[in-house]
Amino acid sequence: KGTYFTDVLVIDIDSNGQPDLVATSKLSIENNNTGWLYIFKGTTNGFSKIPLVAGESGLHIKNIRPLNLSRVKGMPNHISVSFGTPVRKTMVLKPNILNNRLTIDNVQTLSDPLIENGFGHMYSGGFSSEGKSYIAQFSSELNTLKVAIFNVKNNFKHVTTEIVSIGKSRGIIGAEVQAFDNLKKDAEGLLIPFRTGEVKILNLSKNKVTLTNSEFSHEDLFLEMKEP
Repeated sequence: KGTYFTDVLVIDIDSNGQPDLVATSKLSIENNNTGWLYIFKGTTNGFSKIPLVAGESGLHIKNIRPLNLSRVKGMPNHISVSFGTPVRKTMVLKPNILNNRLTIDNVQTLSDPLIENGFGHMYSGGFSSEGKSYIAQFSSELNTLKVAIFNVKNNFKHVTTEIVSIGKSRGIIGAEVQAFDNLKKDAEGLLIPFRTGEVKILNLSKNKVTLTNSEFSHEDLFLEMKEP
């Protein structure tokens, strides 16, 4: 229908035991602004072929450009969506499905002045660290990563904002940003793959942001869509 998806996520939105397929799409003239959030409901035979669609209702923002989706750790059925320029904010929301209609209410907006004033693509992701749940909002600019962290269980209170070095890494693969939990190696955080092959793990230790190389770097595990 003249549109494209920017990210997809498999999550049981309506808690009926069947995973649903959630996707974000850029609102544009080409798709007649028909919607930015699509949910293909899960059935015993797979996903529904006809999606439920949400438009601008509940967001109160214009020029919607969703860049990536993520689960919110510690809050079942909730997702976070990062929105690009000119908004540069992260929305935490719980899609509601009632009578086969999709609505969005109780939207929580996360923003930070340093991130809002940036120029690189802004992404977000939920992760766990030291027994707590967080959402990271970040933007890659030249050889640095601007990062803002919010505490999920403390009403998304801002924890810290830092600028960390990414060396020669360039080009975040936003759709592949995901939480990482390796209990055997006592490792956790947020995986951030780059187009140059590096895969970093973003973490929080004693309210300080850490960014380390993961064992997945240069393994070609995270694929970038050529023609989304």
